[in-house]
Amino acid sequence: MRWLRMVVTVIVAMAAAALGPAAEAHAVPGGYGDFGFVGGYNDHCHVHMRNGNWYYNPNFYGVRVALFTDVIFADGDFCIIGKSQLRVGLHSENIILFDENYNQKWSMGSSSYVDLHTSYSFFQGFDGNFVQYSANNKVLGATNTCCQTDDGVTRLLAIQSDGNVVIYDHYELSNTYDVIWQTHTAH
Repeated sequence: MRWLRMVVTVIVAMAAAALGPAAEAHAVPGGYGDFGFVGGYNDHCHVHMRNGNWYYNPNFYGVRVALFTDVIFADGDFCIIGKSQLRVGLHSENIILFDENYNQKWSMGSSSYVDLHTSYSFFQGFDGNFVQYSANNKVLGATNTCCQTDDGVTRLLAIQSDGNVVIYDHYELSNTYDVIWQTHTAH
């Protein structure tokens, strides 16, 4: 057990170093579970992790950000970072991005409650796609960012304090990021 704790600590330290000195990295070595965090600005999330990592960075290209490698948003889950409020189950079981005044700015999938009952959204770290699924695993919506396969590249879901949700490719060797997809809701 002691060696496992050391391995997780080393992985977290390496991930924090890759994201810069201001990043707080947290590894979830396996299974599903809930977590929450406060980043100093009332930023906090409550989501289900699936064998992935999450990072909080208070100065990522000038914005505060929560970054995820593998995450599931189920009924009642949320992540609030500055002006961004990504929620599931507030008005329906769809995943919806609200601004700081609870105005809907973006949503994924169908708006039909019948289709979305007991649905979930999954940022799939294994292929980099963010997908809304029904209870019977029917795809209801997706970012269509599937199938990043390059070695040395990690796809990340970012919930940013400027009101935008972004999917980045992180190039580990150069420690650079490319925007692959975004909601275009920064304000």
